[in-house]
This record gives sequence, C-alpha cells and structure tokens, in this order.
Amino acid sequence: MTVEINTVHQNDITQLEALNLELKNQLNTSQSLSKIGSWKWDLTKNEITWTNGMFIILGLEPGSKEPSYELALHHVHDNDKEHYEKELKLAMDSKSEYLIKNQIKKADNTIISVVSRGKCILNHEGELVQMIGTVQDISEIKSIKTSNKSLSELALVLAHDINAPVSKILSLIRNLDGIDTNHESFQSLYKIESLAIEIQEFVSNTLSNSLNGSTKLNVSSFSFESLIEKIRNSIFDLSHIAKVQCSGFPPIILGDRFKIKQVFQNLILNSKKYCHPDRNVNIQINYSEDRDNHIILFQDNGIGIDPINWKNIFTKNFRAHAEENIKGNGVGLYISAKTLDLLLGEISVTKSDLNGTTFKIIFKKSHA
Repeated sequence: MTVEINTVHQNDITQLEALNLELKNQLNTSQSLSKIGSWKWDLTKNEITWTNGMFIILGLEPGSKEPSYELALHHVHDNDKEHYEKELKLAMDSKSEYLIKNQIKKADNTIISVVSRGKCILNHEGELVQMIGTVQDISEIKSIKTSNKSLSELALVLAHDINAPVSKILSLIRNLDGIDTNHESFQSLYKIESLAIEIQEFVSNTLSNSLNGSTKLNVSSFSFESLIEKIRNSIFDLSHIAKVQCSGFPPIILGDRFKIKQVFQNLILNSKKYCHPDRNVNIQINYSEDRDNHIILFQDNGIGIDPINWKNIFTKNFRAHAEENIKGNGVGLYISAKTLDLLLGEISVTKSDLNGTTFKIIFKKSHA
C-alpha cells in the first residue's frame, strides 16, 4: 500500500515538473517574441531571479552570470544611471511602482531603448518584501515612429514643391484672353486647368494629413454625382465613348470628399484600363443606405476578374491580368481598400450584371 501511494505521489510530481517546464518554455517564447525580460527581487533573502528574456535584453547568454542589481545597473546607459537609481529608490521608499524610459548598453556595446517597469510587493504588515518588474526593448517601435516622422516631413516638402509650379500653371491659364471657347484648344486648356486643380487638391490634402495625421477625416457636404462627373471628365478624353450613370444618390452627402474621390477615381481608372475591346465603357453606380452606412454598387462592363483572384484583388502589387499586355502596378485597388479602412468601410468584388465586375462599397455615414 505504501509503495502504491509513493508511486502515485511520484507520478504527480513528475507531471507537475513537466507542466512547470512547459510553462517556463511558453513564457520564454512569448517574452522572446515581445522582446521582454522579467525579474523578481526577494528583499528578505536578497535573491534576484531573471527570465531568459532579461539576459537576452542585456546581451547575455541565459544563465551565464548570477543575476544581481549591480549587474543590471551596469548595463543601464551612463546617461540614465542617476535617473534610474532615483526612480527606483523613490518607488521603494513610497512602496509604489515606477516606469522609466531609458537606454541599455548590451554586452556587445549595442545601445537599445527600453521601458523599465517595477512594482513593490508588501506583506500583511505593509512591509516591502519583494519587487517584480519587466524590461522591454522598444528600439524597433522608436525606429518606426522616427521613420514615419521623416516620411511626414518629406511629404510636406514635396507637397510644397509641387504646389508652386501648379499654381503658376493655373495663373497662366486664367490670364489668357481672346481664346474662342468653342475651339478645341480651349477645351484642352480647360482640361489642363481641371487637372491642375485636382493636383492642388491632392497637395492640400497631403499637407493636411502630414500635419494632422492621415487618419483624420475632413468632413464636408458635396454632390456625389458632380464628383463622379468631374472624375469622368478628367479620365476620359473626347476620343473615348464612356457612359457613367449614377442612380439613387441623395442630392448631398456628408463625408471626406477627397478620400471618397480617391476610391472611385481608382475604380473608374480600372474600368478604363480593363475595358472590353468590343464594348464602349459602361459604368453604373447605384446607391442605397441603412441607418449607419452608405452602400454603393459600382458595376462596369469590362473584361472582368476571374473569381479565383477575388480574394487577392485588394492585395498590394497583385495584378489579376498580369499576363496580359496591360500596364499597371497593382496598387489602385489596394489604395481603395486602405482608404475605405480610414472611412470605417470595406470593399468586396463579384461578377457584374453588365458582364464585367461589380464592387460593393460600404462606409460609415459621417456627421457634422
């Protein structure tokens, strides 16, 4: 009987040890993925333990050295040591928590940016008996933020540089006198003026997005049908026979005109690019709504998209007709999908009743 009990007890211990090892492995894996190390400091015994992630953040082989406060402090960058010690002492004196952004010098002298957190653990008498904490490497996050800031600044410079010559073009056109409005040259100048105004609008929105953040919506009221007509006139010249019909739209809708224009300009450009060689371009845009959303069906009579490609059609650089001799880089529909994300919407594709392609666009109604 004693032997059986001991055997069962030993099996339980073995299972617990196996479970403990599995949990440790899972902890090490998760900390490695998130670039976090954690530590525990038993103040009653002056014992410090580190996870593998803590060693790795310091550039050390796990278990290669005895964990200690002195060793951790040694790897804190010289510029941050005084502040680090001050914040730690303040937390211990007040029996509270601390959070510090500092730099660490790894064993190979690499400098990384980290966030250090610590928390005091008290016993029933309110005495500080233990501290626990984490250190997270945020170097990649800082690098991304810096890169985004640089891109934003570049956008500002480019937008400013583009705006100057466009303004000059508009000024020259508007100062021309004596042109017969029925002459073909006037129609060409009118189209150039319209395109220049579009570029100015694009530049203005680029500047606004750079200054305010690309997720900010510039809500205004506008006529959707007038917007589509302007897009049509800018894309199709007199040599193209193109029918673009809108139905069901209210006279005025409220939304970010520029972003909505981006979506439908890309769709109409695609309808022109992938038109059927035996048919004139025919586009139908039908509107409906529910309580919260605008719902728009965009149909054309082009060469269509093979259903096998529907799931990838909004992927960056994907081209459903790459094997055909049609120029393109596969970003138009990707941009449309990303723009609709900003509008809290979505886009999907199916076969068109016009033997081409139908896109279903849904996006949230805006409020003044």
